[in-house]
Amino acid sequence: MSRMALRSNLTIRLLSSSAILPVVAVILYIGGLALTACLIVIAAAMAWEWTKMLDGSGLAKRFSVLAAILTGLLTALVLSIELHQAAISLVFAVAGSLIIFGAVLWRQQAERPLLLILGLPIIVVGCAAVGVLRGDDHSGLVLVLWGVGAVIATDTGGYIFGRLIGGPRLAPRVSPAKTWSGLLGGAALAAIFGGVLAQSLGGITPAYLALWSALLAVISQAGDLAESAVKRHVGVKDSGSLIPGHGGLLDRLDGHLAALPMVLAIAVFTGRNPIEWSGF
Repeated sequence: MSRMALRSNLTIRLLSSSAILPVVAVILYIGGLALTACLIVIAAAMAWEWTKMLDGSGLAKRFSVLAAILTGLLTALVLSIELHQAAISLVFAVAGSLIIFGAVLWRQQAERPLLLILGLPIIVVGCAAVGVLRGDDHSGLVLVLWGVGAVIATDTGGYIFGRLIGGPRLAPRVSPAKTWSGLLGGAALAAIFGGVLAQSLGGITPAYLALWSALLAVISQAGDLAESAVKRHVGVKDSGSLIPGHGGLLDRLDGHLAALPMVLAIAVFTGRNPIEWSGF
């Protein structure tokens, strides 16, 4: 891709993000029912995209609306219970992601019904994780903003450094456009974001949050690769076309679906979140 084309595509991505991010920030700040309703709608929309993406014969068109409704209801159910008492769901989500990635990447034999069954619970847990992490206090808001910001920094850094530097492919069988330079650049930008956030908040060791942010970058890239593996397996470029420059909601949120449940898993199994470990 030429530098001019890269600049044009990046401009479209930035304009889309600049229109969406303020709305997301306001909803996260408000929290409560507004955030719950938003998460339910997003989960339903991603389930609809997921089902349509896996459609190979037209059969899935009959189930796309049903899958969206079911996923939205399940998300509402999970958000209504004390997820800290049901941490096994997080283990299931992570295991499901690994199964999907492994089956598609190495065997290339995963049937679409299997992908459909495994994908929907991951969407539910990923969206519910945001609501549980947010809670109703300031530290929850900071935690979610940190996780979302780290993933966005990863995506931005990966796109810019990957396109400008290029080099060896990260996973050529799954996503030929992704490079090691993009992964390292994304992790570096996420680490910088974490360090700057820690410095601005005060009371947090910047190096610790920078390290956690780099870890989230790697995890979010794994989620991105998992979705890319599925898309390549079923022969589609994007999960949808809702967001100009980004594709569908799944294309934009795949990294979040991997990273935020992992943040919640750490908090559930240790009783403390990474920001608290850093002195928050």
